[in-house]
Amino acid sequence: MLLLLTGYLLTQFFEHTIAPHFHLGEEVHSNDVISTSSAYTGVGGLLIHTFFDGVSIAAASQIDVKVGFLVFIAVSLHKFPEGFTIGSMIVAAGKGLREVLIATSAIGATTLLGVVLFYFVGNNLGFSVAYALPLASGVTLYVAASDLIPEVNHHGGHRPLVSIAVFAGVALFFAIHYAVHELVPH
Repeated sequence: MLLLLTGYLLTQFFEHTIAPHFHLGEEVHSNDVISTSSAYTGVGGLLIHTFFDGVSIAAASQIDVKVGFLVFIAVSLHKFPEGFTIGSMIVAAGKGLREVLIATSAIGATTLLGVVLFYFVGNNLGFSVAYALPLASGVTLYVAASDLIPEVNHHGGHRPLVSIAVFAGVALFFAIHYAVHELVPH
């Protein structure tokens, strides 16, 4: 639990101290743009997050191939909104398609870097699954607790589809879990 809390607080520290940024809904006018430094600070924060996505995939795969596959699916599905977020920030900073492609490619590459570094280097240095998975889970828990669920609570009463999306996500997780554990031969 201490490692989970460390991952949570580490993300809190980076998001609110090192790389403060605005969240969905905080913008006041649609014609407001963000500064280039704010956009690139946001990219930097997501690079840390996506690195731990990769660590999560590698660590979960070492526990069980099926668990690793579930984490891989979850992280893969998460890459689409991350890409849109990064692209939106870069465009809001007045940059073009080239910068969007560079930033989104960096996000994907950092996830792969997390997989490779943990799988090949982390184990050799003694940074085991017992440390990596709770730390990465704390990072994920922070995102869910501070960004996703409050946004659902904010819009849930006004837009029922937002709340339904949470249940659909949970149902998707359990459907994939069932498919992996019941339909895939052991």
